[in-house]
Amino acid sequence: LKGICIKGMADRMSKNLLQNHYALSVVPTLGGKGMTWAKIVQGQLQSNIVQFFSEGEKQALIEEMGAEEGDVIMMIADNTRELVNNILGELRKILADDLKLVDEKEFVCLWITDFPLFESKDGKLSSKHHPFTMPKDMEQLLNNENIETLMSIRSRAYDLVINGEEIGGGSIRVHDPEIQRKIFQILGLNDREVEEKFGFFIKALEFGTPPHGGIALGLDRLIAMLLGKDSIRDVIAFPKNRRAYCPLSGAPSSVSKEQLQELSIAPIKEGVEIGQVVGIKALEYKKEEKITEEEVRHIARLARLKLEEEEISIFQRELNSVLEYFSDLQELPTEEVDPMSHVIKIANVWREDIPKRSKMAERLLSSAPQKEADLFKVPKIIEG
Repeated sequence: LKGICIKGMADRMSKNLLQNHYALSVVPTLGGKGMTWAKIVQGQLQSNIVQFFSEGEKQALIEEMGAEEGDVIMMIADNTRELVNNILGELRKILADDLKLVDEKEFVCLWITDFPLFESKDGKLSSKHHPFTMPKDMEQLLNNENIETLMSIRSRAYDLVINGEEIGGGSIRVHDPEIQRKIFQILGLNDREVEEKFGFFIKALEFGTPPHGGIALGLDRLIAMLLGKDSIRDVIAFPKNRRAYCPLSGAPSSVSKEQLQELSIAPIKEGVEIGQVVGIKALEYKKEEKITEEEVRHIARLARLKLEEEEISIFQRELNSVLEYFSDLQELPTEEVDPMSHVIKIANVWREDIPKRSKMAERLLSSAPQKEADLFKVPKIIEG
């Protein structure tokens, strides 16, 4: 059970807003089962749950939350601390946006340094960052098997956060082979698995690897923040669309057999199990096809065109590219763009057409190969 205190918002946040919007609508979308709330009015808690609290418990809650007159308390209860933290973190950002609590011109930086080395998933320990992160207390790691003790070990990992957004992250890496073996053991790898998967790495550490570490900074996210943009897509040179497709280069795309052969890569064939040792294998990536080769053949038949198989493949790729580009255009924001029928003003430089009966009809029809009444008769060109 954890909560947050929204300072001075009791008058702006009605019971209907707190209960029907945040508790019943917003929190469930964040993965929570529900939320309870309370206001501080005239030094007392106002809520639909205060009837279950004693006066001492009410006062203790106010003191624990650091609440004052006019504040609002929101509380979440769930099965795990991590889930409650995640829900409250997202709720806090939504509230800040809804209530306009963020000063867009202010930049607040924070270093996070006390990450746990391990976390528990499905009853097993896994690395919070990655299995090559150095622990702060090496002796505690080497001399303990107790899960609770191992969960309390902190790692030498760090994140740089600005205005609630992760701008960079990194860690000091393991340089001691004994520590690296111990971490693999805690993660459930036996000696044979360690040797098969990481034997080369352990061997390298035995040659005396010096202490080392680093950090990776997200410059695109930092630039977006400095320019006041909501998305990094607005500041990077070649952004992918929502389907991870690059409109400029067409990546990812299909590859030819010659390209696969050059790299000694072959597509996985039917009947081959994933993980089976059959040499180097890879799946050929194919984008979603809006136009199939059979549909290209059908269009060619209607147009009375004879296409070779290679041409069918080329036309299919080009038609799909056109439709893909059209899908990308549909994602562009056009709310503030005035509708246009033409890019430039259209002017008719020809005479106005006036329909009337020709005086030369008989002379024109006299040269027709076939005629019917006062019309040329032409052969049928589309069959079926």
